[in-house]
Amino acid sequence: MKSILFVAHDPGGANVMKPVIEHYAHQHYANEHYAHQSDIQSHCLLLGPARERITLQSSALQYHDVRTVTTPDFPNELSVEPDDLAALLDNLKPHAVFTATSFNSNLERLAVRFANERTIPTFSILDFWSNYAKRFTLDGIVSEPKVLFVADGRMKREAEAELPNTKVIVSGNPHLASIATKYSHARLEASSQIRSPLSRIRFFCENIRHYYPDKPVNEFSIMPNLLQSLIDAGFHGEVLIRPHPMESREPWEEEIEKYEVGITRSSKRFAAKPAIIVRLDTATFDEVLRDRCAAVGFTSMALLETASVGIPTFSYQIAVPNDYFGLPFEEYGITRLKDASDISQLTEPSQPVHPQRQSASSLDAIAIIQQNVAQVLHSSVSFTPSN
Repeated sequence: MKSILFVAHDPGGANVMKPVIEHYAHQHYANEHYAHQSDIQSHCLLLGPARERITLQSSALQYHDVRTVTTPDFPNELSVEPDDLAALLDNLKPHAVFTATSFNSNLERLAVRFANERTIPTFSILDFWSNYAKRFTLDGIVSEPKVLFVADGRMKREAEAELPNTKVIVSGNPHLASIATKYSHARLEASSQIRSPLSRIRFFCENIRHYYPDKPVNEFSIMPNLLQSLIDAGFHGEVLIRPHPMESREPWEEEIEKYEVGITRSSKRFAAKPAIIVRLDTATFDEVLRDRCAAVGFTSMALLETASVGIPTFSYQIAVPNDYFGLPFEEYGITRLKDASDISQLTEPSQPVHPQRQSASSLDAIAIIQQNVAQVLHSSVSFTPSN
């Protein structure tokens, strides 16, 4: 029996890995009744958000624990003790290691490095369009995976430029494809409702102030301008601020109190009740993707998720430097807000978005991944993944 060790930490990486792990677990269960079919035993080393999001229980899955330490400068993120990870690999002797690509944790970087040192085939899957080499660099050493699965042609070109020794394969994003299918009925019901102005806007944060303290613009700095522009556009309703999964909520609670004071004062000048109520978002992401709302942020992966299911989705780019933005916005149906006058688009009746280029279906993405992994696992010769 062949085995794969799956490794992930960050929420975005966990999302795109989850359908892959579930596929192998379900395939194992089905193959228990068909001895002639190949079988895979899956092992998972998951930290932080990935451990919370990937919870499938199956005889085909075995979860492993190692000692963790706080990632330097990022107190909400976990890293692994290198010796523990090396020992796990030596004990399991997996036939392949398959990782996500955390931005700060050392987990995936070390998993790829240690697996490469042991000539274990390495696969990674990428969920975002930036910092390709950095995601595999630790202490100045770049350890590239043998195969990298990416979402589209642009990601492939950019990854190949930074990772010349890696085979880059366009698989599509299995997570986006999966949720597009899962929520299609709910979104059709939402779009059939009476066309009334939107009364709920969600702002998706990226924790920029913490990750990039030197950057002049972040969610906190633009929020007063966004709220004022919404008031000027005649918006009445809720603005729900949704902190990044790795972000502390307390700073937002303090800021929201200031926003409420400013909105109330502005409203009193016109002897009116406050037009906008600002709150921290407490909905589950399942509830978010079923809700009638608009979504806005800078370049968060969450914007791709909301756009993929048909929620009107916008990128706030008013007086924001161009180097903030990494998403392929138009290709996935995300509207850029470049001027204060564009804010009125957030208040218009909800219209489902229609991406210009649909990603591959979840089944297509998984099939591409499985084909390339299988070629390596069942090859008795050299490591040569297919296109």
